[in-house]
This record gives sequence, structure tokens and C-alpha cells, in this order.
Amino acid sequence: MKHSSRQIQQGLTLIEALVASAIFAMFSLAICRLYVTVFTLAGTIRTKTVMTEIASEQFEFVRNLPYASVGTVSGIPAGVVVPEQTVTRNGVSFTVRTTIRNIDDPADGTLGGSPNDLSPADKKMVEVAVSCTACHAETSVTYTSLVAPKNLETENGNGALIVRAINASGVPVAGASVHIENASLSPAVDITDITNNLGVLTIVDAPPASQSYKVTVTKGGYSSEETFPIGAPANPNPLRPHLTVAANTITQSTFAVDETGAYDIRTQDAMCSPIGGIGGTLTSSALIGSSPDVPKHVLSFTTSSLGEDELDGVEWGTYALAIIGSTYDVVGTNPIAPLALPPGSSQMLTITLAPNDPQRLVIGVVDNAGLPIAGAQVEIDGPSGTLSSTSNQGSVMQTDWDGGAGQETVGDWDRFLTSSGLAISGGALSLVPSGTSGELTSSAIDLGGESTFQQLSWAPFNQPVATGTAPVKFQIATAATNDEETVWEYLGPDGTPATYYTATPSDIADVHNGARYVRYKVFLSTEEASVTPTLTDIALTYTAGCLPQGQVDFGGLAAGTYHVTVEKAGFQTLEKDITLSGDTYDLITLTP
Repeated sequence: MKHSSRQIQQGLTLIEALVASAIFAMFSLAICRLYVTVFTLAGTIRTKTVMTEIASEQFEFVRNLPYASVGTVSGIPAGVVVPEQTVTRNGVSFTVRTTIRNIDDPADGTLGGSPNDLSPADKKMVEVAVSCTACHAETSVTYTSLVAPKNLETENGNGALIVRAINASGVPVAGASVHIENASLSPAVDITDITNNLGVLTIVDAPPASQSYKVTVTKGGYSSEETFPIGAPANPNPLRPHLTVAANTITQSTFAVDETGAYDIRTQDAMCSPIGGIGGTLTSSALIGSSPDVPKHVLSFTTSSLGEDELDGVEWGTYALAIIGSTYDVVGTNPIAPLALPPGSSQMLTITLAPNDPQRLVIGVVDNAGLPIAGAQVEIDGPSGTLSSTSNQGSVMQTDWDGGAGQETVGDWDRFLTSSGLAISGGALSLVPSGTSGELTSSAIDLGGESTFQQLSWAPFNQPVATGTAPVKFQIATAATNDEETVWEYLGPDGTPATYYTATPSDIADVHNGARYVRYKVFLSTEEASVTPTLTDIALTYTAGCLPQGQVDFGGLAAGTYHVTVEKAGFQTLEKDITLSGDTYDLITLTP
């Protein structure tokens, strides 16, 4: 069929029109986006201009004050400036925060230094921060200036207060919030500030006061620590009383705060069946008072019908478990008591229960490192006769790799399968000189049957800071068999090859449960080639069935004194007397 020249020309014109429309649409969209960007940028500039004007007004207000009045209400130095206020411009609200601190200029010495400056309040630092959270693009500006007196400084009889924040390892904590109150002064003191990069907050020219400066140190996601008044009914003799500031002296106090952790609590019987509705407490060994002892924390929990509960925001430390008002007794815990929670860790706490018995003795058996010992023979001899039991849960531990590579299955506990980039000296692993990474794969460990894996731990816990954030990490592989066809897949805590165990102790992913054989792979790395991480010990805990690891339970006993003998091959035999009056738990440590 033939088309006329006119028809062909009309078809081409339609295509050209469509292409032109598409090009026009793209250009229009680009122009619209450009206008939006320009208008947004212009709005942000206008907002910051208004903020700068507000900050300038605040500085002008401060400059016109007498020097003695340059300070914040309830602050140090005290003055007439409101520390936080709201200013409205063109219907938009801005928050204005003003911080004023005394500055000890080293030009004439420092308080407590050489020479000793008995009048350390040489200047005042004024910081004005203006923010707008309701603006289209949340923004803020901060300006700082110094204010100096017109005349020479004079000794005023005040002192200085230095607050230090450290973590559980003694490392400074920057950005910790420090709240200082003193209602005994006139005007009263009520200030909040943060620690610097060295974990220090210095308050110069603090008025003298005896045991009345209340200090509270906090940080988001961290535990807190504070001072307490002497003589309070709940804590009459605090271990950390309110602070004293004396004239021309420095008062220093250090507060330990670190990342909080969590407990995932399970209550069950010896057959792994959940027991719900169990209430209890976890009481910290850390005290805030003595005579009488006042624990820092008493955490309460109640498990659901599925025998589950969670405790979040738990401070690091050691906790004692107690079951309240229950018809059950605790016959064991995993991990073994006393319960130790490292900073920032999340642990599963499995509590195994049995029907209440008025006279029950539970004995935990651990080694010098606190790890439960499997296969320990425990015998008790007393009013109920002679009884014996064996701890049927425990751990495998490797503390030496000097035997070398090439061992497929553990026969010698100082050997392994393969390694690269690592040096072995004195039984410890480290990187080869100038090396930045290395790894080691263990021999296969035979646990003797289907097992439930619990925790992976290693030592040392702390590594040199220069090695980086995760200089030691692990993955675990398990299998039901151990032969040439066995596939070993190394997995992290989420049960995939993409993650690694980096905190000790760590709960082992439950994807491994039911396996008989296990291998671990350790990775060492450093960000500074001249500094190496080290590994001296690794331990893996597991359970056979649901009985608690390293613990034995004797029920139905008569009250009285029992002679206890604990034996385990490779350890010294331990004997002791235990007087039984009600339910009793005793932890026994065996020495190699």
C-alpha cells in the first residue's frame, strides 16, 4: 500500500511534537527543582540571618551589664542572664541558650598550679547558641566571646570544682552531662554542662560550701552516677556524699559511667519447658551506702506466660538473683552465678527452676577464670547421708596454640587447623611484626552429642586503643558430623556470614543448636601497624539438654552441716563444710 507525501509528513510532525514535549517537560522539571533549591537556600540564609541578629542582641545585652552581673541565674558565676529563653521573630520561635563560665587564664598562674593563682576567675566566657527546631530546615548557630573586668582581679575566697567522667575501663567519657545543684547558697546554684574531650568539666570560682554540692553525671545510653546527702533515711551513710568546695582549693571528683546493657530473661524447667509468671530481683553488688549496705540497683522482673521478660538499660556490674514469692526454687542459671554483665552487652539469662523444697543445696563449680566445669564429681556427706552428682554442663577452652597447625580434630589442645598473618609466642596469638590483619581456624571440637550453645568469651577483654574498634572478632561453624564431606560455614551473632562476634562474652546464635562439632575462626586486626592485639584464651560454653552448666542440685535434704568434696581430673580436690538451713547456693572454685 502506498502512502502519499502528505501522510508521511503528518506522521513525522507528530513524532517531532512528542519528542519536543518530552524535552520541554524535562527542562521544566529541572527549572522547578532549581527554583525549589534556590527558595530553600534563601529561606535557610534568612533564618540564619535572624539567628545571628538574635545572638548579637544577646551579646549586646551582656556587654552593657556590670561585670559582676555577667553570669546566669542559678549558675556559676551567678548573674542576671537567663540561661534559656524563647525569642519570636516574624511568628517563628527561636530557642536562645546562654552559657557563662569563669576562665582561669594561665598568664598569671592557675589555681593549684605553679604559680598558684588564688584568684582564678580571670575572665568570663560567654557562649550564645540560637536554634530553631520548627523551621523548615532545622538549624542552629553558636557564637562565643570573652568578657574581662576593667580593673585588676582581687582574691574572693572562692574555690574550684573539677568533675571527671570515665568509663568502666578508666577511659575518659566526653560529652557527659554534668548537673550541679546547691540549694544552700544564695543565690542557689543549678547548672548543667558537658565534659570536654578529656572527660573533664571545670567550674572556676565556685562559692565555698560544705557537703552540699549535688553532682549527677549522665549520658544518653549510659549509666549514671551521683552524690547523696548524709543522713537521708534511705541511705544515711552514702559512699559518695555531696561535694565540699573550700576557699582557694580545688575539689576533684571522678564518676564512672558506661554503656548500659540488657538481660533477656527466660524461666524454664529442666526439660526446657517455659515456666511463666515468675517474679524476681537482680541486686547489684555495687553499693551507694554502707552501715547499712544500700545497693545501687535492685531490678525487678516478672516473666510472661511464655516464661520471658526483658530488662533494658542495665548498668554493667555483678548481680545476685532472687526469686520472690514463688513455689519454685532456682536450681541453676546460665550464665552461672554471680551474674556479670559487661558494659554495653546484651545477655540471655536462663533460670532453671524446680518445685520448691524447704532444704535444697545447689553447688556451682567453676575454674579460676570463673568458667563452669563440666564433669566435676560433687559429693556431700551429712544428715541425709552421702549423696553425689556430676556437673553435666561446661565449657571448652583453648589457652595455647604453640603446638602448631594441621590438626583436623582436637587431640592436643595446643594445636589448630590453619593460620595466616599471626605470630604465636608463649601460647598467645598476635599479629606478625608490621602486620595489620591475620586469622586462625581451630580444629574441630567434639562435644560428644547434640548440644545447645550458650556463650563465646575470650581474653584479654581490653585491647590497645590504637588497634581500632574491633581488633579481635570471631565466627563460629558447627556440624552434625565431621568427615571429608562436612561443610563448615562460619557465622556471626545474627546467624549469617556477614557479622562477627566482637564483644566478650557474646551469646552464640541459636542456629548452631543441635550440632555435635564446632570450630571457631578468630580474626585479629589493627589500625596502627606498630601496635598489635593479643589473644590468650578463648572459651565456648554449652549445655547438654537443659540442665544448667557447671551446677548440681541436691533436694530433699535435712537441715544441718554437710561435708562437701569436689573432684575433677586436672584440678585440685576441694573439701569444705556447708551448713544448710533452707535453700542454699554455694560457688566452688577449683584450681588446676
